[in-house]
Amino acid sequence: MKVPEYWWEGYNGYRLHDGVIDSFDIVSQKWNLLLDSRDDDDRYLMAYEAVSMYADEESSIIEEYQLPYQAVFVGDDEIDAEDGIRYTRTQTSEWTKVEFEEGHDEGGRRIEPIAWTGGGEVDIVNITDEELKSLRDSSGEIRFEKVFEWCLPRYGDDTLFAWQAARMRNYMTKRIAGGWVPKYYTWDKVITTDHVARFYGVCLAKMLMGHRSIEQIYSSREFFDAVPPIQECMPKNALEDLTVCLHYSDDWECNDNWEDIYDDPKVEADPGTATHRLKHGRLEDGYNKVCTVCCCCCCY
Repeated sequence: MKVPEYWWEGYNGYRLHDGVIDSFDIVSQKWNLLLDSRDDDDRYLMAYEAVSMYADEESSIIEEYQLPYQAVFVGDDEIDAEDGIRYTRTQTSEWTKVEFEEGHDEGGRRIEPIAWTGGGEVDIVNITDEELKSLRDSSGEIRFEKVFEWCLPRYGDDTLFAWQAARMRNYMTKRIAGGWVPKYYTWDKVITTDHVARFYGVCLAKMLMGHRSIEQIYSSREFFDAVPPIQECMPKNALEDLTVCLHYSDDWECNDNWEDIYDDPKVEADPGTATHRLKHGRLEDGYNKVCTVCCCCCCY
C-alpha cells in the first residue's frame, strides 16, 4: 500500500506512507493497515474503496495482491484453501483454448439449446432481409443496440430520437421563456438527436443499477453508488436538464406566433384524447404499434 498523508484525519500533506493490509476487522467491516515505518503494532481501519484506491500498482507482487479472505468469508461462504494456498487468476496471455471433441469427456461440455415449452406457434418477425442485414456487424453477428433501435417506433420520416428531441427542444424553449434557467443547455446549445439516444441509454443503465438517483450516479465519494458508464456518457447537468424536459407537452396554447418562438413544428393532440395522455399519448401509440411487429424479434 502507498497511502497519502491527507488520508488521515487532521493531515493535509501528500507524502506517501508504505504499508500492508494484514487483517480484517469483522466488527467494523474494514481492513487493517499496518505501516512499514511504525515500530509498534498500531493498525488503521481502512474502507474497501480506500484499499482499492491506494494499492501500490508498481509493486513487483501486485498480481498476487488480494484482500485477506479468511475473516471475511464465513459460514456458507467459507473458502477451503488447504495449507494456506492463495489462488490468483492466470494472465490471459497464458490461457489455453479448450476445443470440444465429439465422444470425448475432455474439452468442456456442449450446451444444448433449450426447447420451447410455452405452447402455441411462434410468430414470424415482420422484418425484411435488408433490415435484418442492417442489424449485423462486420462479423455478421446481430448486435443488441441495432435490434433495440429497430424496435423503436418511427414518426413519419423521423426516428424516435429525432422526433422526441424536437418535442423536448420545444418544451425547453417554453420553460426558458417562462424564467427557467437550465444548468447545461442554452439558447445556442440545444437538445439534439444524439442527446436523446444517450438519454435512453442512461435510462437503461439506471434500471440495471437499481434506479439510483442522479446524485448517487455522479458521486465522487461513494464508490459503490457511482455509475462510471453514465458519467462518461454525459455531464451531470445535461442529465438533469434532459430529465426535466422528458415530461414535455406540445399542446399548450400558442396558436398565433408558434413559428416565431419555436424552431420545431407543433404536435397537436388528437381530438378526444384523454387528459392524462396529452403528454405522451403519441409516444405510447407509437410503441404499441411497433410492438405488434417486433414482439418476437428475439427469435432471430
